[in-house]
Amino acid sequence: DELTNRYADKRVPYHALTDEERFYLLSNETPETFKEGIITLCKVIAIARRKPKGDEPDIQPKRNEENGMWQCPLCLRDNFPELSEIWNHFDTTGSCPGQAVGIRVRLDNSLRGFIATKKHQRQQDYKPRGQDQDRYADKRKSR
Repeated sequence: DELTNRYADKRVPYHALTDEERFYLLSNETPETFKEGIITLCKVIAIARRKPKGDEPDIQPKRNEENGMWQCPLCLRDNFPELSEIWNHFDTTGSCPGQAVGIRVRLDNSLRGFIATKKHQRQQDYKPRGQDQDRYADKRKSR
């Protein structure tokens, strides 16, 4: 073919990358290694919180019967000896960090992510498989 078409362009025609292809190139992942349902390691960066609004309708502080202290229902701080201190905690701007709505994380490949509280898998829901089962059982016994 080089003899008949000496100057022909043999390159594949250019096509623009899709968003998904661009993501996998930049993250150095593949559809097999990064998909829904895969357990992956990450580092917790911060707890994301929703600040309370001044007119939260159903804020009901709870009293811990064991130590007699009051607990904030939003930030779950539980070291208020008097009920009036909890109301000051709500009213003072910036004092109550608010309710936890999720966890900000960084994956091993440097991508940042967010795990909503309602999507977070709690410890009691964890069902280990394989060799993790022995390590998990040992940790539970040591508690």
